Amino acid sequence: MIKYLSRLVALFLVLPGFALIAQPADFAFPAGCVQASPLGGEGTLFRVSARIDGVNAQQGGGDYIAVFNGNGDVIGVSALSVGFGANPSIANLYLRTNAGGNNCPTYNEAPSLTVKLYDATADGILIAPNSFFQASVFGGEIVGPDGDASLRDLFDFLAASLPVALAEFTATANDGAVKLDWSTATESNNSYFEIQRSADPATGFEKIGVVDGNETTTSTSNYDFTDLNPGEGTVYYRLNQVDVTGTSAYSPIVVVELEVSANREVAVFPNPTASGSRLTVQLNGPWTNGGADIQLLDAAGRKVADWNGLSNGSLNTALPVLRSGVYQLVVTDGGERRITRVVVR
Repeated sequence: MIKYLSRLVALFLVLPGFALIAQPADFAFPAGCVQASPLGGEGTLFRVSARIDGVNAQQGGGDYIAVFNGNGDVIGVSALSVGFGANPSIANLYLRTNAGGNNCPTYNEAPSLTVKLYDATADGILIAPNSFFQASVFGGEIVGPDGDASLRDLFDFLAASLPVALAEFTATANDGAVKLDWSTATESNNSYFEIQRSADPATGFEKIGVVDGNETTTSTSNYDFTDLNPGEGTVYYRLNQVDVTGTSAYSPIVVVELEVSANREVAVFPNPTASGSRLTVQLNGPWTNGGADIQLLDAAGRKVADWNGLSNGSLNTALPVLRSGVYQLVVTDGGERRITRVVVR
């Protein structure tokens, strides 16, 4: 019964004539696009609950939730409203699934989603530890980071934001070079990234390059750097992010095997891992360049996350918030398939 009531509330929130309070410019839809309607198959329901540093976010006071697809486009926006029970501050968003005549962005074209909150009191945009997740649909609703479409996803946004919210960091070996790619969801006073390399992390890292940051932005930023002389064997990389005050912080480490194995191999670490933490997946062997796809499946065989177009090297990414249990990480490359068990505690 509660589930159907929430859908009824969502219907009234998005129907024409129910005006919302002014929202930030960063949460605006592209020109010619508007909030998807629950009618006519325009959008799929995504139900959230919001807190800020453990305290319920404002209801009807100008706080907004926005969802962005993997291309950084807004696909759903809603003001927070009054809920009930354990979810007093809620939003019911219909994420656009039909591009329509104006070719509006959709969630299914780039299902690596990001959830952000506009805090009207502080006039700032916040993210939560579980803001980044791979979307899927089950029972006619978006499956959020908790992995269960029947439950409202809780996001506890951080008011004390970090200088950089690193979304993904990958290292790919190709023709004797190593290409590093990374993306950020938000940046605050980010001056630059120092790229560091090591043959053995126990003996330290050396600086091999610098890439300028975007200072302060709430939009997704993509970066890359190519190491033309990585050496031989196993090579480790990390980023040293430096802000405008000189304060710095290291990223997780990614690793590349330059001596390619004769067999396709998959390594996952840490394993066991914690729900909502970061995970590294390393591929070695004759994987097709850009041809490896990864899915993380729960015990029922439902997809809870996926990553596409990978190659020899490693991917460090944020896991969604998952229930404790044993999951299967499935890597496919054409007709080849490798399965690794991942334990979430």
